[in-house]
Amino acid sequence: DEEPGSPVARSPPLACTSSGHGRSFEGRTRSLELPALPSLHGSRRRRRPELAPKASGVPLMEGKQRRRRWVMPLPQPSDTIGGATRHMDLEETPSHIWDMLEERGLVVMLLVMTCMGWMSTNAVSFFWTQWLGLHAVVPGTRLSLSFSCLCTQAIVSVVTSFLLPTLNECFGDLKVFFAAHLSGILCMLLTVVWQGPTAVLVLGSLLGIMMAVNPNNSLSICERMIEGNQLRASVTGLVNSTMPASQLVVGLVSGKVIEHLNGDIAFYFAFVAILHLVVLLVSGGIVVIDHLTDD
Repeated sequence: DEEPGSPVARSPPLACTSSGHGRSFEGRTRSLELPALPSLHGSRRRRRPELAPKASGVPLMEGKQRRRRWVMPLPQPSDTIGGATRHMDLEETPSHIWDMLEERGLVVMLLVMTCMGWMSTNAVSFFWTQWLGLHAVVPGTRLSLSFSCLCTQAIVSVVTSFLLPTLNECFGDLKVFFAAHLSGILCMLLTVVWQGPTAVLVLGSLLGIMMAVNPNNSLSICERMIEGNQLRASVTGLVNSTMPASQLVVGLVSGKVIEHLNGDIAFYFAFVAILHLVVLLVSGGIVVIDHLTDD
């Protein structure tokens, strides 16, 4: 029932012949409808002619690819979202790479800011009592001044933690994060010019704001900024490791810095605050540029 010139033609019966031994074996043959099937004639291998391009109505290479598609499809860039595969155009690949690099740049900024916040906190915690003196007391009482500062600092930190969800909802976690770092920097800078028991109590208490916001909002920003679960888990582990890393840096470097400052702890606080301010300005500039260039 096939029309003349059809691309699929019946192949003749196969016959197996062994040459060189003087014997031939012929068996029952059957018709096969597979096109381009190799035919064996003795030790010579001959392939039947390929399909003509004009018969199928498509170009030759396209016809080959269509016949072969069930074997191995051509690789195409794709991503999986929610269990469904979406094919991407090749022109989207450079922007996808740029978004990936931009995301990792923001992650590095977040890690540096968090580590710098812990460095300021640890610098104050390690040398606050040495700066005030062990025997300094609150005027009119017998309470230790350093102990009173740490108590009020802990109270302010706990109160800030309770207010933090409301503040993040009203102003945004990133703005609250930068504002808390800025408040800690100002408190450390004021230790050089504002001194006395009252100043020490006020500055020590206000430092509790940065202590509460820094570890909490860094994780909140990480959760919101990173989409991939695997990358988010890795960055969360790195954020949690910034505190011991900052302790190591402060413990190794602080002695040499205080020695170069002739033992002045207040100037050491100011030095750490200036370094923190530089990191804050650079990170803020990166965030502003990212916001302005965001589509």
